[in-house]
Amino acid sequence: MTRPLFVVGLFATIGWLSAGLGGCAGCGDTPVDDDDSADVVDRDGDSYTELDDCNDSDADVNPDGSEICDGVDNDCDGLVDEDFDADGDGFTDCGGDCDDGDADVYPGATEACNGLDDNCDDVIDEAFDGDGDGYVDGDDADCAAAYAAEELDCNDADATVNPGASEQCNGYDENCVDGIEDEDVDWDGDGWTPCEGDCDDANVDVYPGAPDICDGVLDNDCDGFADPQEADVDGDGYSLCDGDCNDTDPVLNPADADADGASTCDTPADCDDSDPTLNVADADADGQTTCDGDCDDGNADVYVGATEICDGYDNDCDGSMGTDEVDADGDGQFVCAGDCDDTDPDTGLGFPELCDGVDNNCDGSAADEVDGDGDGFAPCDATPDCDDSNASVYPGAPELCDGLDNDCDGSLMAD
Repeated sequence: MTRPLFVVGLFATIGWLSAGLGGCAGCGDTPVDDDDSADVVDRDGDSYTELDDCNDSDADVNPDGSEICDGVDNDCDGLVDEDFDADGDGFTDCGGDCDDGDADVYPGATEACNGLDDNCDDVIDEAFDGDGDGYVDGDDADCAAAYAAEELDCNDADATVNPGASEQCNGYDENCVDGIEDEDVDWDGDGWTPCEGDCDDANVDVYPGAPDICDGVLDNDCDGFADPQEADVDGDGYSLCDGDCNDTDPVLNPADADADGASTCDTPADCDDSDPTLNVADADADGQTTCDGDCDDGNADVYVGATEICDGYDNDCDGSMGTDEVDADGDGQFVCAGDCDDTDPDTGLGFPELCDGVDNNCDGSAADEVDGDGDGFAPCDATPDCDDSNASVYPGAPELCDGLDNDCDGSLMAD
């Protein structure tokens, strides 16, 4: 398309003017860059540059940060820990406010006598303890209103005077009890004051010269020494007041150590409180106990000095049974019980007579082995007499109608 003549002329004119003014822009000159965005960076990588980030070296600090109590403007709003000063006193919990619910309590606050640590220095009402004894001035109206009477110092210029002090015999009220000089008062009514020597003015049984009694108090008479009957002299765990019958001998005391029902202090006394088999019980009622020497307290026939009898026991407790109280052949019968031959187990009092030429039944003879009824047959014969006391009974005898096995065949009937 052919351009209009005036447009061509216009471009030509503009070109001439530019050349006349020193040539075209940018031809031969250094370019000028007005955009400085290339110099702005995000150093902490929190997506905010230093233009908006109030601390570009801390990724937790930026306009979207969450405010925490740390002394830092975390959200870049120009305020520090603005959400952590609940009482509005200008101090936060993390900034040293020891009670963020009380606007009068914060670091540097003026200390008042109120039982509180107003200035958060971990000391309460220190400005009102002039003598440094740990008690506030009882003459201060605020202190008197904040503390109980027994907590107030009645002389805040003297550290030896306070509610916790001990009374001295000096005519002065050290412990601040109603202005009373306690040492001059007989509090227990026993006729003696502390300054007169009462070593326990809360106990009416304790005063100089009082009798030593079993009351758990070690020094009733205030002589500085433990009451003898309250002390455990022999160290056995018992004093005279506890029932120790001899406080110089630890073996003698009221304990029943072996639990046999008696102690060494009982009457009669346990002869050995470490052995329950030695005691003062007479279980078999024979008049002697194991402490007397009874060697078998379960058998009334056994005791020291008893007569030795044929029963298999050491009746007289001399350590041995009688010499004839033996069963050498093991047939179950002692010599003293009638065993006439303790070397033969087939021989004993009442034993059956055998055909062995021996007095098996210990009746004094072996006659049982002969023909006792004179019928020509003896019990020890090859064909024995089945009743050697009846002459009509023997092997082969005629069977009689007498209810006996006359012919010794095992039957009462005739063959």
